[in-house]
Amino acid sequence: MTACSFDATPWGRSDASTLGVSPHQYLVRLKLDRAKAVLARGASVTEACSTAGFESLGTFSTTFTRRVGLAPSEWWRKTRPFVQSLGLKALWVPGCFLIRLVEHV
Repeated sequence: MTACSFDATPWGRSDASTLGVSPHQYLVRLKLDRAKAVLARGASVTEACSTAGFESLGTFSTTFTRRVGLAPSEWWRKTRPFVQSLGLKALWVPGCFLIRLVEHV
């Protein structure tokens, strides 16, 4: 039986040119979007971390804070009243829009 070798470099380059980001960055973005949806529905930061596929709460919190600009708990505190004021169980609002909206309220 022969081993199959796979060179991920060309794949990474082609996807980076197609997606505008590396495959890893794209995956992190998808995970953070999932975490935002879970937080907006009222789940805990720990639940959002595990549901989104992060293995470490510390890594999740650091990554979320760097990419979103707010700590997960702070993002949860700011989005939850907005979601509840609409009478919805859950709502996903892009972070860039939400930050501007919450600042003006």
